[in-house]
Amino acid sequence: IADLTKNNGAIITDRYGRLVFLHILSPRNTRYFPPSTVSMLQPTMVLDDKGELVNSSRKDADSRHAELLEFTLPALAAYCTENCDEVIRSQFGSQVLLETAKVATGELQTKLFSAIVALTSAEDDNILENIFASLVLKVLVKTEGLGFAALLADGLSNKQHWAVQKGSAYVIVSLLENPSSQAKTESDLLPHFAELKAACDDKPGCQIIVKHLEPKVATKAVSTPKAAAAKRKKKA
Repeated sequence: IADLTKNNGAIITDRYGRLVFLHILSPRNTRYFPPSTVSMLQPTMVLDDKGELVNSSRKDADSRHAELLEFTLPALAAYCTENCDEVIRSQFGSQVLLETAKVATGELQTKLFSAIVALTSAEDDNILENIFASLVLKVLVKTEGLGFAALLADGLSNKQHWAVQKGSAYVIVSLLENPSSQAKTESDLLPHFAELKAACDDKPGCQIIVKHLEPKVATKAVSTPKAAAAKRKKKA
């Protein structure tokens, strides 16, 4: 493991090398490991002196995992933070970054979150244009208890632009669906509702956004002074 952490970059973005870190970060996760591999990763059982099957390891699986994670996570989090722009765009590296962000705590997680959000403000070659990076953003927003959604909602500008792009639109959808980021995202998008509605004919993600905002637009229209006066006049 010590040698692996010294060569994080080459291993994290490698199709097969990344699996070593993914097994430490998220053991036997079927998102990354097929059932056949998961079955091979089960603890090895041997016969003890009494002829009973017992785990061949002296330590239980949870203890071994905790030790591996404690040793590996700081180096992984540091590498993903320092090389965030490269790793989050990588098909395989983005998976390691995602699981690292989910497992990390305290300052390690805060720095990584900040690095990710900072990349969404780039004017050229923004990570929201990258399919793998957009998926990372969406999953982090949807993961409960991380606090990432509110950070992204505050840090992501020009949401109306990303709402009409086929990939990034689903990041905006996830922000609208998360209670901690919903109000801020709605507030940023509502002034652009007309242009969003006009641009979403062939864009499913944008259509979901418009459908979500429509009740808010209707409520806002009813609550305006002009609308209220018209309503009173009609009653009279």
